[in-house]
Amino acid sequence: MKVQFTPEADIIVMESYHHDKGNNCALIAVDEIKRKLRLKYTENDVVRRAIELGLTKPRKATLFWTPEEDAFLRENAHFPASEIMRVFNEKFTSKRTLSAIVARIGRLGGVRELSNQTGYTAKALAGHLHISTAMLEKMTQQGAIFGTKRNGRDWYYEKENVQLFIARHPEQIDITKVDKYWLIGILTMGIFDDNSRSRPFVCGNSA
Repeated sequence: MKVQFTPEADIIVMESYHHDKGNNCALIAVDEIKRKLRLKYTENDVVRRAIELGLTKPRKATLFWTPEEDAFLRENAHFPASEIMRVFNEKFTSKRTLSAIVARIGRLGGVRELSNQTGYTAKALAGHLHISTAMLEKMTQQGAIFGTKRNGRDWYYEKENVQLFIARHPEQIDITKVDKYWLIGILTMGIFDDNSRSRPFVCGNSA
């Protein structure tokens, strides 16, 4: 489904590309649109709109980053870049170079920030499990999985509790739909000695 831009958002995109001739035009526009209009667009959304408006030209070699690719990098940014590239290119059809992956991780916020996630929102976990958020909330209320509410309304699930849920209720997991890399990452989490291990790769659909 094509993302629709409002006239006000178009103005911000045009101003960003006119005032900044570097590589950060799209990111500047994303931030300005969110701050001024309370609308949320991705960097790729803005780049595509800028091309439509004639503000920039598409490069033949350009491959837009997908939300799934970004989620993978967020979850695994603490690994060596060469290892991230190897697993990334096994998982995704868009093959990325080492320099592209390093640059993207930097643009997403850096290793220290990205590797500090300890769990999942309800939307993210439901996506990993390939179930609806309503079904996940029902399982939470039934006690199958433990979650906590943030801000008094949004469910959040620590990775340890997700691991426990999968171990205790394997019948709730549709193995034909769940991402196998993500599932292995959750199930093997914590089995290595803290002095010698890195966290296992998490290869989910979103974060």
